[in-house]
Amino acid sequence: MLALCAMAPVAQAAPSGRVVGTLLRTGEWLVHQLREYAVHEAIGFGLDALGITEAKANEQELKTLEKQLEASLAASAENSAAKQAELREQLHAADVQLAALRQLQTQRLSAADTQQLRDQVEDSMQRILTVINEHERRLDALERDLNALKTRVAQIDTPPPRAAAPYNAGTAMGAGAGAAMLPPSFNCGNARTGPEKLICNDRRLGDADGRLGTIYENLRFFLNSAEFIQVRDDERRWIRWRDERLATDCARGGQVDMNCAIGLWETRIVQLQGKLKSIQQARGEPNKASGR
Repeated sequence: MLALCAMAPVAQAAPSGRVVGTLLRTGEWLVHQLREYAVHEAIGFGLDALGITEAKANEQELKTLEKQLEASLAASAENSAAKQAELREQLHAADVQLAALRQLQTQRLSAADTQQLRDQVEDSMQRILTVINEHERRLDALERDLNALKTRVAQIDTPPPRAAAPYNAGTAMGAGAGAAMLPPSFNCGNARTGPEKLICNDRRLGDADGRLGTIYENLRFFLNSAEFIQVRDDERRWIRWRDERLATDCARGGQVDMNCAIGLWETRIVQLQGKLKSIQQARGEPNKASGR
């Protein structure tokens, strides 16, 4: 302001109209400048005051917010601790339930596995029984075929006698009719079957069985193993044929006709004696044994 006033010209004499006009314009300009300056200063002062007030208000609000935040954090921490404890309890309960479920599942699986194993064992046993039954049927069929074959072979190798001539002790005993009788070819203490007991209970039949056994021993002396096995099999077939004849031809009225029975043995003795004689002649051996 003082600078502006100093810049104004100083009148030394009475001013003229032009000068007065200039002074008036200068004064108006100065007033205008002063007003603007006052307005700016007032505005600046108001802004400063307003800024201080707002700053204080903001600071108070910040403090309030800080307190609220601290309270919220504290409450949140308490809630968090409570929640954590609750979650731990729930987790523990869940673990207990899970363990129980696992145990129950294991028991169910164990029971299921046991039942499955039982079913498998039963199926296996059923299959085994089926296979065994099938093999038994096959064996029965084979045994029937084999028996039929043995029967045909026996009919070929040892045909029944043409005529069952009455037993004559003198002719049947041969030249040594006065010789001592032989015991049976087996131990009578081990007799089990009907024909065996019949042999042991009749001396004549026992003598015929003993002579038949002697001929077999002589055949064993002259035959090799394979040949004697063949003779032994042939003898088994004859025994079956003999037992059938005893039951059908020699059993009369509940009693056994001993002459008929002895005739079966004597017929077999004649057959084997002929076989033994043929073998001895083929090998150039003397007739060492005739069954007596």
